[in-house]
Amino acid sequence: MQVPLTREGRRAAAAAWPDFRGRRRPAQPAAPGPQRQVMTDHPISRSQRRLNVPMFEEKTVRAHQDALFRQIKSYLPIRGQRIQISPALADAFFRFPRHAFVSGFRRPGAQAGAPVTPADPGFLAGAYENSPLMYVDEAGRMLPASSSEPAFILHLAALLDVQPGQRVLEIGCGTGWLMALLSHLVGPEGHVTGVEINPRLHAEAVGNLRAQGLANITVIAGDGFTACGPGTFDRLIMTASAYQLPHRLLTILTEGGKAIIPIRNRGLAEEAHLLERRGDRLVSCITRLCKFVPVAGPSATGTPVIPLADDTAINRLRTAALSRSAMAFGQEAPGDMLRHALPFTAFLSKVAPDFRAWSMGQSGRGQLDVAVFGDPDNYGFGLVDETRGSAAIWHKGEVTAFGTPDAANALTLRLTEWVAAGRPSGFAFGLTVTAAGAAPPTDASTQLHREDRGDLTFWWHIRPPDLRL
Repeated sequence: MQVPLTREGRRAAAAAWPDFRGRRRPAQPAAPGPQRQVMTDHPISRSQRRLNVPMFEEKTVRAHQDALFRQIKSYLPIRGQRIQISPALADAFFRFPRHAFVSGFRRPGAQAGAPVTPADPGFLAGAYENSPLMYVDEAGRMLPASSSEPAFILHLAALLDVQPGQRVLEIGCGTGWLMALLSHLVGPEGHVTGVEINPRLHAEAVGNLRAQGLANITVIAGDGFTACGPGTFDRLIMTASAYQLPHRLLTILTEGGKAIIPIRNRGLAEEAHLLERRGDRLVSCITRLCKFVPVAGPSATGTPVIPLADDTAINRLRTAALSRSAMAFGQEAPGDMLRHALPFTAFLSKVAPDFRAWSMGQSGRGQLDVAVFGDPDNYGFGLVDETRGSAAIWHKGEVTAFGTPDAANALTLRLTEWVAAGRPSGFAFGLTVTAAGAAPPTDASTQLHREDRGDLTFWWHIRPPDLRL
């Protein structure tokens, strides 16, 4: 789910990750086997593009689009540079109105009452807010999936630099709005393939895109990297985050091809990386802080946060606490420290193999706080050294040591290391992805930190400040 932040929330989030851009986690399983729907060309008028949506005055629609596009053009991530929106992407934005891809929605957190539909007076204004719109099912219940915040999604699309004639893949295409924009960018000589695991959203995407008269699009019902088939693509964008990615990621792009991949880490930290294929590996060119809902289906592997009760190593050690000590991040109250500790956890997730994050018990906070920053009552992190029989858990400003003091001492040293490095968040990290067991990159100018993830190995490094674009 994607949650908009208030101005005050964005300022607070500067210390953590400000761009909370989650999208999708279907509640239903995919239909058996991939189902392909190829759009056929049948020109229709602008007023007939969505026959099941009431017509709105073109002047009114354009006014809403203009207001939203001003926000898109001026969008500046709190970490990273502003990206210019190309004339082609701007043209696509106005050519394919967002409201034509939304049959009904709820705002994030709005569980009560009826969803907003095209018949409601506030539908058009809501469709052109710079905010995620939560999809709803046939009964009007909120799906754990959304049409993403326009400014951030177009920012990522601009980073992807889609060119005419290219083959583009979108994993998690929802109801098809971004696919329509991408189809305009690739032109009649290019092709866009979208994969959606939620059967309802897949069906809506097929209908929406057919109504637009697009001939260069294929929509597939199925699971991401499997359903898209064996071919290669020049560009790829994924709109759900994954901790463990398949080996197919290394071969799905053409040489020099680019992909936007939101990557989950141990703990709560996430980053979207612009990856470029260079031979047998992928290299991160640009990093953006983000927060996406995790992928669903067979691709959903990995456990970034472990229930504390299920951690057998901790259970062996926590018969008695060895010591307790304070570890604060500023002068905040314990309940407010977690959001300021998150950049440290992003650092630990990449440089410390013994780093773990835990859910401590029952959630005690509302949806917005939990989704963006984690629940301070329910989240802890620390280090576990099973060889020495030692563990240290940070929770609400206090570190509890179990077994020997080695893990607690190591956590303190990691904190000192993080501060000395300038308190980097995930935005500061570059990444090279290789097959598991491959040799490390030889062109890195800084220290590499290895992290094995299934069939792949991630090689992290801290970028020099002038290369943090």
